[in-house]
Amino acid sequence: MSWDAMEELPPKFSGVPCLAFSPDGKSIAAGSADGAVRIWDAAEGKKKIATLKPNPDGVIALAYKPDGKMLAAVGPSTTSATVLLWDLATGIVIQKIETRQSGLPCIAFGPDGKTLASASIVIPAGGNSIKLWEIPTGNHIATIPDAQKFGVKCIAFAPDGKTLASSGIDFSETKPAKNPPPPKLDSQWHDGEIKLWNVMTLKHTATFKGHTQTVNSIAISPDGKLLASGSKDKTVKLWDMATGTCIATLSGHTEAVLTVAISPDGKMLASGSGDKTIKLWDVGPAKGK
Repeated sequence: MSWDAMEELPPKFSGVPCLAFSPDGKSIAAGSADGAVRIWDAAEGKKKIATLKPNPDGVIALAYKPDGKMLAAVGPSTTSATVLLWDLATGIVIQKIETRQSGLPCIAFGPDGKTLASASIVIPAGGNSIKLWEIPTGNHIATIPDAQKFGVKCIAFAPDGKTLASSGIDFSETKPAKNPPPPKLDSQWHDGEIKLWNVMTLKHTATFKGHTQTVNSIAISPDGKLLASGSKDKTVKLWDMATGTCIATLSGHTEAVLTVAISPDGKMLASGSGDKTIKLWDVGPAKGK
């Protein structure tokens, strides 16, 4: 079997650290290091719909509310990251959530839109955690402490809202050294793993292993059967959620894969990379047969 990139969008900005499909599948929101969120027409590819500017220091995480009326965005922070919730009809920030988490790399809405999860990449001061927030009040609901070895890099809810997936960061990336070599797969300092959590009990239920470096992004298909992961090892992997088996590895990016997103119909996968491209992949059911 094979998967081919359908199209490359031409965003001329500094890298693509985060992507999100709108719930209706008609647009793709892309965050940038220049602090802007650009929303693109998914069908026409090159048509830009809107630009939001939530954080001058950059945007590192995005999430659409399931009804498509709100977009959550967060920028980098060394103290307490703030999640901004945008009304897409007006372009106005309607809510701010002070997470008290530093180095916040990811956010995710639960399928009913009433819960938002945030994850911290920094270990000290209560970091390395996943927090759950009530929407629209912004109240803190629960915390999963020590979710990964050295910090939580990304999270995603399963469609039924009962399972939350997370991935960790290699210890080498927590150090200031430039381009540190990745630890060996059997090293205690490696954490290219994806974990599944029961949202009600907050218990760990499964682990997926296969990436050779940090997993920067994960996304779960609308039917809950497929998990996609993008890694610093420049690949995208597709996983069977029920068995934890890697069913495909997608290659083509020349730099780390920073973000992945699956369309609402489950047929299209978008991957954004440090090579400044967004690739669209056909991952419909027929591709796996």
